[in-house]
Amino acid sequence: MPEVQAKTALIVGATGLVGSHLLSHLIESDRYQRIIVLARRVESIKVHEKVIAKTFAALDRPAIEHVDDFYCALGTTQKVSGKAGLQVVDHHLVVRCAEWARAAGANAAAVVSALGASVRSSFFYSRVKGEMEKDVEAIGFDSLMFWQPSVIYGARESSRPVEWLAARLLTVKCWGTYQSLPGEAVARAMAMQTPLAPNGIFRYNVGDINSLLN
Repeated sequence: MPEVQAKTALIVGATGLVGSHLLSHLIESDRYQRIIVLARRVESIKVHEKVIAKTFAALDRPAIEHVDDFYCALGTTQKVSGKAGLQVVDHHLVVRCAEWARAAGANAAAVVSALGASVRSSFFYSRVKGEMEKDVEAIGFDSLMFWQPSVIYGARESSRPVEWLAARLLTVKCWGTYQSLPGEAVARAMAMQTPLAPNGIFRYNVGDINSLLN
């Protein structure tokens, strides 16, 4: 078997539910020798010899060296940030970070989106996700993966009782693409699939994620 060349990953959103698990999986992976993490506060980033934490302020471009793969787990809620804030984080900042990654040489990108993402959706959240996907597609990654889970559950910094209740009700597989998944499962699937993904644009829903992990 040919030796696997160790890569450099860039990750944003590493302090959130999916992102924190994703960072742990990337650290454990022998496919990455270096992981650059962009965050507002570097002191919140897990310390490890592979990890290089950098800050970014607003939408100003930070200094990023060459990267191979880009991981994005940025996201907020309308309740926390309002409509304007949600659009800034879930669309503008995601797109801007993807542009930074591509400019630094990234050929593959894995971005957490949402079930039902569509520019034609009548729901604001789904429409924002759809517009984000459209604009990230235009950046021109060789391999682009949008991860579209339904409700994600797990330990969070902030309490989300409505999401917690929905997640508990949707845990069984009979809900199909609406089945809730733990953030760790989504992160693990992303870390497994991204370094090996062929060229093209792919969307992974709950069924796809479960298939990758089973």
